[in-house]
Amino acid sequence: MKNILIVDDDAAFLHSLGELIRMVDENLCVYTAENGAQATVILDSIPVDLMITDLRMPVMSGQELIIRTRETHPDLPIVVVSACGHAPTIRELGKPGCHFFDKPINVNELIGTLRKLIQ
Repeated sequence: MKNILIVDDDAAFLHSLGELIRMVDENLCVYTAENGAQATVILDSIPVDLMITDLRMPVMSGQELIIRTRETHPDLPIVVVSACGHAPTIRELGKPGCHFFDKPINVNELIGTLRKLIQ
């Protein structure tokens, strides 16, 4: 069983993406958080294999979450799915292992990337 953490303040997107991932592979366990602060609690208590995050969120932004995650989980693959941001900034934050998708997302590309990253 692989654990995936999705972090996004848009409840509809969070739910939809979680359901999509569950449908793609029944061996994936999906955890969700509405902001970076909630995500850090999950990251500290559950062995997460992959994190998907938005950038703009209340309480703690995705950028701050990525920086903190790199300090505590340097090898964790991170996928950024955001309508605001650009790939060079994300690559600088995430270093290798950070992937960027613009919203609205191409579901097939995202699922392909997720499959590669969780293998």
